[in-house]
Amino acid sequence: MQLVRRGASPFAQRFARQGLRRVSTAIEWSPIGGDIGLETDVRGGDPLALDVDWVERLATGGAPFPSLLCSLLLFSLLCSPPIPPHPDSFSSRLPGAIGLRGVGWTSKDQLVEFARHFGTITQLMQTDRSAADLTQLYVSQGRKPVLPSQPPPSKRGTDFWHSDSSFNARPSRATILYALSCGDSETSTNLCDSARAYSTLSEDLRWRAEGLLAEHDSTHEAGTQTKTRRPRLSRVRTVHPVVRSHPISGRPSLFVNPLYTRRLLQPDHTPLQNGDSLLAALFEHMLMKDNCASFWWMRPGDVLVMDNASMMHQATTIQLEEGRSRRMLRLSVNGQRPQAYHREYQAWHTSDCGF
Repeated sequence: MQLVRRGASPFAQRFARQGLRRVSTAIEWSPIGGDIGLETDVRGGDPLALDVDWVERLATGGAPFPSLLCSLLLFSLLCSPPIPPHPDSFSSRLPGAIGLRGVGWTSKDQLVEFARHFGTITQLMQTDRSAADLTQLYVSQGRKPVLPSQPPPSKRGTDFWHSDSSFNARPSRATILYALSCGDSETSTNLCDSARAYSTLSEDLRWRAEGLLAEHDSTHEAGTQTKTRRPRLSRVRTVHPVVRSHPISGRPSLFVNPLYTRRLLQPDHTPLQNGDSLLAALFEHMLMKDNCASFWWMRPGDVLVMDNASMMHQATTIQLEEGRSRRMLRLSVNGQRPQAYHREYQAWHTSDCGF
């Protein structure tokens, strides 16, 4: 039985053949919230200061599961593997986000080295429109009024739920955030597991959503007329399937988001009648409490890795008081063109592989 899709790395294929029973509980993970994501505290260590040869020995059955780096590579290579969960394996969690607490990096080069384990890094334009770089410095100024008499702040793009660059033909595969400072106050990045949301959809909504397309627009701004603080250089629009298949595991997820998804289309690209009401119903279900969690930024050195193929996220700096700021380094990993999920893969996805 094939455990990973064609095109997976040789390491992923060998590891899949060995099975996940070898995975030990040497690393203490806990959910970010509810059943969403996983996080661990590295206590000032460097996840990269490890023997990478362990990975190859693990893949060939010659080593236990010893290191944080190995687990991160496992997630990046076999995200949500389509095999029956084993109580001693990380596959039982199927995380779409990984949080690391208190990483002891001293330069952004270490962050870049870490990010390369998840794929090719995208060149990002700096927020001040200076030259593109592998890392983007993202400074968020607090906007929560100090006095009750002050008017509420207007919303910006990142205040809405979104999946990064979903308006591109090849959206970002993963987003990595590294906290330089947290503004002397805990803030969070909200997470929505859109793969979990799909799995809990009613049968009626599943059949209505599958096979449809969604138009994503870089200027949609959740349908508001509010201008962003930094206008985009140009308008970018594209069409993606509403239900996409994960590029590695094949696991289905809803690939629509309030910030960039403008409308739903039929397979022939004509507008869907009553599409707005269906889109609203999908959003309402996706944002149910059980599908969401918050990753709290507690101190410099915290890291969050998000799988954009199966997660939405939302910034909460609108709740940060005026006069405070949060400084982050952001990296983006190149992605693939989303492929539509088809029901015929479902039996393969959930089949018994003999474990």
